[in-house]
Amino acid sequence: VGNYWERRAEAFLRKQGLALITRNFLTRLGEIDLVMHDASHLIFVEVRYRKPSRFASAAGSVVGRKQKRLIKCANLFCQRNPDWSAYPCRFDVIAYDAGVPLSDAIWLRAAFDAEDFESTRRIFLDAYPLIASFFQRHIESASLAVDDIAEVAGAAADIASQAILREKKLFSIGLGADAASAIALTSLLQSGVLRERPSLPVLELAEYRIESAQTGINWLSQQLQALGQAGDVGIIFAANLSQSDIQRIQAVTEQRQIIPVWLGQRGPGLSLHSENDSVECRLALNHTIAIALARLIETNTFGPVED
Repeated sequence: VGNYWERRAEAFLRKQGLALITRNFLTRLGEIDLVMHDASHLIFVEVRYRKPSRFASAAGSVVGRKQKRLIKCANLFCQRNPDWSAYPCRFDVIAYDAGVPLSDAIWLRAAFDAEDFESTRRIFLDAYPLIASFFQRHIESASLAVDDIAEVAGAAADIASQAILREKKLFSIGLGADAASAIALTSLLQSGVLRERPSLPVLELAEYRIESAQTGINWLSQQLQALGQAGDVGIIFAANLSQSDIQRIQAVTEQRQIIPVWLGQRGPGLSLHSENDSVECRLALNHTIAIALARLIETNTFGPVED
């Protein structure tokens, strides 16, 4: 609606005893024009101006998706400003209609029913510490491991690139939750990361719909026995594997003379692992490594991207 009408609405509300917290609270979901408060409520204010129309008035234009967007933005405000999160909340509309003499402000207190807001706000606030803690731990883990990641990912990319150039098979392997990383690596190698180029040959051995770890390992062992040959390379996303699972896969790779690269757990040969990380952090890190690894393999195979 423009700064003029928002400032006019702010001045009007100040005269009514409200105090300003912030203007134009911006999120990826949208914007709240004014965030204010009185003695008892945190108030989110939508300012509307509408020219003469035979359709809805300015006040009547805050409906449906607009209301839902305001509620989501308000939840984000409470997340980012926990000091205000305990206050009861209200959604007001200040409306100006061009057809109204002198464009007097129409103040609609509690302009729409937001009965779900309090419950969703509690869910948002409960989730925020969990999500913030997870990302903090993941970022710290990745930062501490960056030297090891660079060394192992570089060596793995060299091994994988050489296998492709020698026309050996490259397997992208993941079971259960690890399947997502294996699928990501396959997709990026086939479609390209940095440029348009021919698809790189990679065999995806990924299965997330497994009844048990035993079933998954049996299926993977059968696939490697049938397809694996000497000199093939297996990129094994192992964040969710146990040591007994790794030993069983190791037995098959040794029998078929497949070169394994283990990501997320310690395995024989080249591996990237952290003894202290949770499964969640290992899974998140593996997905990031899959993207980096695809880029390195592409660069090794086709050369650096020209500026």
